[in-house]
This record gives sequence, C-alpha cells and structure tokens, in this order.
Amino acid sequence: LCGIIIVSCVCTYGILSALSRPQTLHPFFQLETIQAETNIIANKGGSDLWPENTTFAFEQLAELGINAIRIDIRLSKDNRLVLIHDKTTDRTTNMKAIVNELNLDELENLDAGHHWTNDNITYTYRDIGITIPTFTEVLTNFPNFQKYINLNDNNTLASEILCMKINEHNAIHTVIVSSESSSIMQHFRNICPAIATEADPNETRTFLILNTMFLSPIYTPNFHLIEIPEYLLGFRVITPYLIRSAELKGIRVHAINNSKTDNIAYLLEHGIHGIITNTPLEVIDIIKKTQD
Repeated sequence: LCGIIIVSCVCTYGILSALSRPQTLHPFFQLETIQAETNIIANKGGSDLWPENTTFAFEQLAELGINAIRIDIRLSKDNRLVLIHDKTTDRTTNMKAIVNELNLDELENLDAGHHWTNDNITYTYRDIGITIPTFTEVLTNFPNFQKYINLNDNNTLASEILCMKINEHNAIHTVIVSSESSSIMQHFRNICPAIATEADPNETRTFLILNTMFLSPIYTPNFHLIEIPEYLLGFRVITPYLIRSAELKGIRVHAINNSKTDNIAYLLEHGIHGIITNTPLEVIDIIKKTQD
C-alpha cells in the first residue's frame, strides 16, 4: 500500500510539474539599472535621505544615477492619483486629514517636507515648497525611471485609473504594480494584462510554502516579482534555494531591506535580484566594496 501511495504521489508530482508554466520575462526587467548584478530600488525615493514619495527625492536620485523607485499611490477625493503612503496626511505633511477626503488642489497645498528629519531636531526640508506629486507628474518628468508602484487604495476605481494613466503615457514597460489586496491585484491584472505585477500576500505565502516543501516546480505564477524580507519569525526566508527556485519559474526575488545594511553582502553573494532600501547610497557603497 505504501508503495502504491508513493508511486501515486510521484506520478502526480510529475504531471503537475509538466503542466505548470514559468512566467515569461517581462520587458520591464530589461530596463533595470544594474549597479552590480543587483537592482537597487529606492523605497519611497529613499525616505531616510529625503522627504518620501516626492519629486524632490526623485530629482536627487536622478543626479546620482539611481533610477529605480518604489512609490505609494492613493486616490484623492476628485479621483486623482497622488503619491502618499498613509491613509492620512499627518505623518508626512503639516496637516491632519484623510487623503481620500481632500481634492488635489488641497493636497498640493500641503508641505510634504514638513516632518522629515534625520536627527529629530532639524527639519531641513520644511517650508521650501516640497509638495505631494501626482502620478501623472512622475510619469511625465521621470519617464525612464523604473517605477515599482504600490497601490494602497483597495478599491477598483483606483486600479482602473492607474491602468488608464499607464497606458496614456505609454509606460507599460517602465512600471510594475503591487497591492496588499488579492482582489484588487486580480482586478488590475484582468484590465491591464500587459503590465508586470508583483505577488500579492496570498501568492507570496503560497510560493514560500510550496518552496519549503520542495514543491515549487508544480506552481504556475501569475506574477513576475516577489518582495520579501530576509527574515520572517526569526527564520531566514531568502536563501540560495529560494532564489534558484524562483528563477526556474521566471520570478524575480527582491529583498525588503529598508534600513539594514549588515546582511547585504549575503544577499549579493547568493544572487538576489533586487534590494528595496530607504538608504540606497549605503547599499551602493556596500556593493562597490564587495567588488574591490
């Protein structure tokens, strides 16, 4: 009986593996700016260095030759896509309000550099005209930037407007979209199938579990990229085996390494495809040192 069960399991595994398909390489990844063999993505534009999600930050990155950014998008009351992470404006601006309850002109009047400080004493970028930008501004002014877009509004209208704006600006090959909502992510894929997407939380868990059980060969991914921290619950998640398993499925693996630089050498050694960081200059410096 045990033999029959084993043979059945092996046959099932073989059939599922044969039926599964890897993800195709999306043109988005052909535009990667390679600092070494790893793409460095400035989270929120490098939020430890400049006010987050602002064109001011992106301009500083451009001068430094960094053109990959991870940005957060929400919808204003008058249905304009703007760059801001939180539901409310008080953490990053000089006013407390709900983003979805303000029109664009009201959001643009806020000081997006109001709270930025690197020492909790000085506020270098306060009252110098840094504002909340629209997504259209970013598409227009930074057309060659790789844009890793996190859609923070969990409603279909936001995803539909995002799809429309990307197509209007012929930006299909310069953006990749993610969402914490599985339903929103699926809706976006249905209406914008040509645009690269990241794994949603459920897809991430599924792939990690299958990989842990050595079953990733049976998986057919609907996404092009998986973003994960180096550790979860004290266990290392990003391993050489995970990276190789993902590569066999056409999936890129990016490490969420926002402010920690001590483990970057390990990630580079084992072929991580990208590092998402609040401190891109420190990461690039570490990469250069590993090349010396």
